[in-house]
Amino acid sequence: MTREEGCHRFDVCLGADGEVFLYELYADAAAFDLHLRSAHFRDFDRIACEMIKEKSIKTYDLAHRGGLSS
Repeated sequence: MTREEGCHRFDVCLGADGEVFLYELYADAAAFDLHLRSAHFRDFDRIACEMIKEKSIKTYDLAHRGGLSS
């Protein structure tokens, strides 16, 4: 898979009930907007729309940058 400009993370998560959750991390709102306008996203959205029961987008601001210290 080719890395998308401005996308830092793209995870596909599966729940025990079969629910699929996509976790995506973008550099900023402009990078996410570019993603939404991309041909590969539009193709995926068109193909997957019949399999999607509900879609919501939530955005968050980083409250604290954590990490492991050495």
